[in-house]
Amino acid sequence: MEKIIIAFLALGLLLSACSSTTDAPAGVPVTFSASLSTSGVLGKVSASADSVVLTRVRLVVRHVRFLSRRDSSDIRSMPTVIDLRPNAGLEDVFISSLPPGEYNGVRIKIHRVENSDLGGMNPAEAEKFTDFLSGDRYSVIVEGAVIDSGAAGPRPFVYRSRIDEEQEWSFPEPLILTESGSLTITMRLSTNGWFRSATGAFLDPTDPAHENTIDDNIRTSIEVFEDNDRNGLDGQD
Repeated sequence: MEKIIIAFLALGLLLSACSSTTDAPAGVPVTFSASLSTSGVLGKVSASADSVVLTRVRLVVRHVRFLSRRDSSDIRSMPTVIDLRPNAGLEDVFISSLPPGEYNGVRIKIHRVENSDLGGMNPAEAEKFTDFLSGDRYSVIVEGAVIDSGAAGPRPFVYRSRIDEEQEWSFPEPLILTESGSLTITMRLSTNGWFRSATGAFLDPTDPAHENTIDDNIRTSIEVFEDNDRNGLDGQD
């Protein structure tokens, strides 16, 4: 009987060791970062509402997926709030991993959340989504102020967008990730054109008539690129 007990104990220790090895994160470390590209004061062309100053931009991203010729690998599938401030530099959003290999591009979805999407999150993490579920479901929240010509002071505003947008970017050359390597990918939002029309006319974010155009401008302002030098700039810039 003593020998049987010892055998079971040894088997238990062996299975425990195997489980620890299996559960440990494996692959090439990947840092997903984000930044705002802005000059601070935007679109100064009109006499009635001539500029916008941004103070904060938040958006919900999910399904960050790397693409290869034959397959794809998620580094994030749960919703994530990205919280950015002008002139704050590069913000690391999360760190994950990818299997070694060759990757040709990345696909990202900006997504409106529902309460059911937050199941399993701890309360502190779920609280970050409160404003995105307030009154309606939103995916982008922009805070700032409109500066009117001749006005005594700026007019604070909060612009809320409902866009659900999935975009895909191809790398100029395939990324080859080795077991000893690492990778930083940056999502940059170029905000300078958000509140301008195609002709350069100013779009007041407090005017609902401009909502569709501003949403389109946000969609087209997003880019994702390899950023291993962590300067927030595309190698093509």
